[in-house]
Amino acid sequence: MTLYGSLAFTGEGHGTGKAIREGLPGAVVIYDRETQLKDLPHPNTMLFKAFKNEREIASKRIFSIGGGSIRIENELSPEDVEVYPQKNFTEIVTLCNQEKISILQLIYILEGAKLREYLKKVWKAMQDSVERGLTAEGILPGGLQLTRKARSPVSSGTR
Repeated sequence: MTLYGSLAFTGEGHGTGKAIREGLPGAVVIYDRETQLKDLPHPNTMLFKAFKNEREIASKRIFSIGGGSIRIENELSPEDVEVYPQKNFTEIVTLCNQEKISILQLIYILEGAKLREYLKKVWKAMQDSVERGLTAEGILPGGLQLTRKARSPVSSGTR
């Protein structure tokens, strides 16, 4: 497994290498900090290679697109489906004015009922993350040996 771009520079600090090794025990993680971003299809590129009898039998490039989501190179994903038939924000506003609905109402109409539940999960994850950050103590993961500060009281003259 080779990590490129941002993943190569922050892999251990953000736990990417650890997650890969936990999901694929025995995997060797290589941090390629030499390949330039301009030479990559995405700034968070991973190259998976499978071997059998020391011979490469398959490889796939995968992109970490944020929020824990990935995209496999040259494969369609649900995110590729166009939800909005309007070409730009002006067309969205025009439609909302014509239908006498808010932009939020249009979003719920076009995105479907699952959007509200998804947003609730995102909000809960954000709240949990803040709570963990405010209660955790010690050193941040990674090799920089930075002390966690969110829990520390703010003194005058800082921040």
